[in-house]
Amino acid sequence: MAVAQLDPFTITINPGASDGDSQNPINPANMTVPTGATVIWLNKDSVYHQIVSGTSDKGPTNIFYGDFFGPNESFNVTFDTAGVFDYYDPIWTNIKGKIVATSENNTGLSTNNIGSDSNQPPNNQAPVQNDISNTASDVGSTIQTQPQAGIIGENPPVQTLDQQQQQPVQDQPVQSLDNQAPIQNENTQPQAGIIGENPPVQTLDQQQQQPVQDQPVQPIQQQFQIPQHGDIDSFKATGTIHSYIVTPASPWNATGDWTLIVEDGEVINFITNMAWFNGTTGHTHDFLNLESSSDIELPADNIVTIDGEMDVASNGLVTWDEVESSINIGGGGRTITINVDHDETDHHFAGQPIIGTVNSLTPCSDSPGPSMEILPTCS
Repeated sequence: MAVAQLDPFTITINPGASDGDSQNPINPANMTVPTGATVIWLNKDSVYHQIVSGTSDKGPTNIFYGDFFGPNESFNVTFDTAGVFDYYDPIWTNIKGKIVATSENNTGLSTNNIGSDSNQPPNNQAPVQNDISNTASDVGSTIQTQPQAGIIGENPPVQTLDQQQQQPVQDQPVQSLDNQAPIQNENTQPQAGIIGENPPVQTLDQQQQQPVQDQPVQPIQQQFQIPQHGDIDSFKATGTIHSYIVTPASPWNATGDWTLIVEDGEVINFITNMAWFNGTTGHTHDFLNLESSSDIELPADNIVTIDGEMDVASNGLVTWDEVESSINIGGGGRTITINVDHDETDHHFAGQPIIGTVNSLTPCSDSPGPSMEILPTCS
């Protein structure tokens, strides 16, 4: 018997990858794997990262869409179907690459053959087990066949299907596969017919229906649905903050939530509540009273940047007011990035962005629209 294990493939996000000038932010960027393999993105950088399918210029394809993962954490995807999958980091777009999953590539498969002597066929017989092994190796196990009973070197008599089925079971001993139960699958029925005849070859779909031994499956995260729309000037969005900032003294983690309401091209409300911790101490920050510098319009791809000024509060008190700021909703409406002026906040945020995810984004209106349309209210 042979047991195949699909080893995971690792892509490393290198230290300093968040620097746009980095010459080697990720290694390797491109990778070819067999179907069923798991690819792991390991974060060795000092900030949070996110990996989604798609490209930075066209946005996410939502084949997979990972959460943010911090330093020394990882994100993984199992590629069960063949294809070419682009990926990128919506915040640090210099981190990008391509995964090619192919059923014809056996890279990463390791097999341990047991009892290989029993795989030798009697004289003048076709090596049936080789055909089965080549087919089954794609699904993580090899089916071993036993030589036929009889005089060594003599071809056994040819039996019809009815004759085979009428014989008692004890006259046809079957070697068990390490006491494993037989596979109950309509695509893997025992072969019948003339000994030495090649068994039918399974299709790729049939192979993929068989479970891979000890291979965990990474579920694809369910994403909220953004209503389709054209260019709109009224919408509301909510989400969460999970950010990471490295200062000369210590790293800081932030968690919180945010709300943005835009009506008729103006910000009606924007507020962000955050709790920051460094392992020993903590404090809070709030962003509020955002005033945009120009009219706002959300395009159909849900990517928009809002520039303006807002107040920054610390532990409930406004400590910096009318700070130049920018808010970017990116990743096809899935991520948010908040930047505040480095000097106007006395370098408090170390010149690094605050990042989070979008949990809801929908057009809104306080007035009914044409054709019986009534949208959620903006207020």
